[in-house]
Amino acid sequence: METRNVFLDSTEFIGNSFNFKSKKLLGLLEKSRNGSVDIYTTDVVQRELIHRISVHAQEGLSEIRSFVEAKRLRTVKHLPPIKKIASVTLDELVSLSINEMEEYFRQANITVIPTKEVKSGDVLELYFDRKPPFGEGKKKSEFPDAITLVALKAWCEENSQSIYVVSNDNDVKSALALYEAFVEVQDLAAFLEIVTEQEQEELEDFIGTFKERFEKEIESDIKRVMAEHELYEIDYDISAEFNDFRVNSVDLHSLYVIDADRNRLTVDVKATAGYSARVEHHDYDTAAYDKEDSEYIFINEVSYTFEDKTEQKGFLDYQIDSFPPRDWTDIHLEGGRLEPEVIEIDVISIRNREEY
Repeated sequence: METRNVFLDSTEFIGNSFNFKSKKLLGLLEKSRNGSVDIYTTDVVQRELIHRISVHAQEGLSEIRSFVEAKRLRTVKHLPPIKKIASVTLDELVSLSINEMEEYFRQANITVIPTKEVKSGDVLELYFDRKPPFGEGKKKSEFPDAITLVALKAWCEENSQSIYVVSNDNDVKSALALYEAFVEVQDLAAFLEIVTEQEQEELEDFIGTFKERFEKEIESDIKRVMAEHELYEIDYDISAEFNDFRVNSVDLHSLYVIDADRNRLTVDVKATAGYSARVEHHDYDTAAYDKEDSEYIFINEVSYTFEDKTEQKGFLDYQIDSFPPRDWTDIHLEGGRLEPEVIEIDVISIRNREEY
């Protein structure tokens, strides 16, 4: 991929009949949201799109009204859906379409390059020299494209950038060879394939270094998830309370990225975790046993802190704020699940090994 910059002229939008939810336009939108591409157009292209929307809307309404008024089936005009469509005004249809276009531009973060600084002499030079997009015929209809290309060339020079030019206009394509900063691509689908291949390569590189770069941070996140565990004792003869549960260490045995894209990833983990907790329960050694009521009478309470280890396995889910991540601040733990969810503690065995 030679550059992350891409320019769209009007032909891609017109070719999709201003369907901003087409597969290719949604694909480009997603690439922009992922931070893979920066999209540009010019105010000339934007004005041409608005003009074409108005023309297409007028043609569409004319066809609808011709159908409604057709003598072959006049009863169709009385159907509720047809009556509703036929009542739409040209201004309403144009406004709706323009709003959809502007919303797409906003979501895709398309930068509109102004053309007011374009020098007429630069455009006329192309015209009189019969250079593309004018050619031998010196087609005056190509002036808007010429203005756009001159503005785009100036932007590239000012920002020391190159740019992919996506256009289905043969006259525009013939002009691309005149400027080194313009990178020709067959069409939008071909450009999306280039970006996808680049994304996959970057993702593979990131996964390859993820474990080396962030092992310590992942161990800390295992501690965080474990801290949410509840503790239950399995010695039903002793009623105990557990306090101050802490995960003191995590020794990561294995780490595998099992699902990933540029926004999220899931890792499978296996680790040994060392933890400690404070145990409080009745002191059976100093207790008296009431045979009549068959129960202990406790005099003292005992408490002590113990340490132990548990084997943990499961997964952690992460959100990636910026790709590729510059450091761990661009990656956030969304959640995880570790097994066992409940750490079983045998109070009797702990009591037997502790001195208190």
